[in-house]
Amino acid sequence: MKKMPVFSSTTFCLGLGCVMLAAAAVVSEFVPLGQERISRIAEMVRASEDRLRALEDQMRAVEDQAQAAEDQARAFDDQVQAAEDQARAAEDQVRAAEDQVQAAEDQVRAAEDQVRSMEDQMRSAQDQIGSAEVPPSAPPEQRR
Repeated sequence: MKKMPVFSSTTFCLGLGCVMLAAAAVVSEFVPLGQERISRIAEMVRASEDRLRALEDQMRAVEDQAQAAEDQARAFDDQVQAAEDQARAAEDQVRAAEDQVQAAEDQVRAAEDQVRSMEDQMRSAQDQIGSAEVPPSAPPEQRR
């Protein structure tokens, strides 16, 4: 083994110390940078979580709006159905009224027919009475 001169071993030691000091400086720079990076990442995660919560709130609000719209649509459908039912009932009433009008017209026609028939019978009776009448110039025995 060769002995190193003191100067060169000191230089070596100094060199190793410099390397160690330089490494320590690099590590000390990386640790704060790493911690800083970790805290930035943590801040980003918190911000993302906040955005996520806000989006969840918005999503719930949209779901609530959709539910409200569905409820309104169902209510509107119910109103439409009720209106259609009322329209059908009104149509039924109109048909019933038309049937009543038709029945009344039929009764009027029947009554008119009866009146005509009675008039015909009356004329016929008058004709019979007229032909059975004795003229005033007939002798008094026939006038009785």
